[in-house]
Amino acid sequence: MNTTRLRYFLAICSSGGFGRAARVLHVSQPALSKAMRQLEVEVGVPLFARTGRTMAVTAAGRELARRVAPLVAELSEIPHDLATGRTGTSTLRFASHETFGTAFAARLSAQHGGVAFEHRYLGPEQTIDAVLAGSVDLGITYVPVVDPALDVMEVGAVALSTWGTDRFAGVPFEEWPYAAPARAIVSASPRPQGVDGWPDESIVRRVRYRVTHTHTALELCREGLAVAYLADFFVQLADRHVEESYRLRRLDGPSGTTAHRQPVYVVTRRGEVPEGVQLVRDTLAALVVA
Repeated sequence: MNTTRLRYFLAICSSGGFGRAARVLHVSQPALSKAMRQLEVEVGVPLFARTGRTMAVTAAGRELARRVAPLVAELSEIPHDLATGRTGTSTLRFASHETFGTAFAARLSAQHGGVAFEHRYLGPEQTIDAVLAGSVDLGITYVPVVDPALDVMEVGAVALSTWGTDRFAGVPFEEWPYAAPARAIVSASPRPQGVDGWPDESIVRRVRYRVTHTHTALELCREGLAVAYLADFFVQLADRHVEESYRLRRLDGPSGTTAHRQPVYVVTRRGEVPEGVQLVRDTLAALVVA
């Protein structure tokens, strides 16, 4: 498939329309439309559902975007890597949820100063796709994965709790306004859960805010506007850098949610042991594994 057309297609998906994508890409909208018709011929299925003047990405289009996004990202890095003499073997590339990036990356550098790394914030499915595509060497995730192309290593568990300010200490759980991830995860796990590890299948919480980034939830909590289900180590680390009045406290939620132990997995491609993977496991064990 033509990589330029794929890049155009991903821009349409991320921007929400042909007009916005054309402005971002600095191409005319007719040229963009022509490229998308050619891409549809290449893949053999409609990528957009046309209704009057509006267009929506089809299910096939969404699947194409999911599959090719890591590949296009990897291809875009090749010119820079060649120009700078990077071979991809000296730098450890890993992806994880934002929670791990905040604390883990700094600790990895502090404990193993000789290792160079690239860290990407990706959701669970995107992390797995990036590992499969080879655009990262390993992924750190809460989600167990069943795929013959992957090796999955459970490295322990982190404690998760509801965190908020003192104002919610005497408020019934049913009234707590949660700041929760903007989207759920889909996995092979028999235990449905949110991206933040909340046990969706057994306990219903009142979600008032949907956010993409953990730090947005953290700020809502500090302002007394919300509570959030967060890794204990993440909050404790963040609280080191704020005044006492803005520090959060662990709230006693329903049974099974306070200091809940959530397994953590390191995912690599089957049979591959990237240089530095043991450093990752050691760092996780020292920092977040309970």
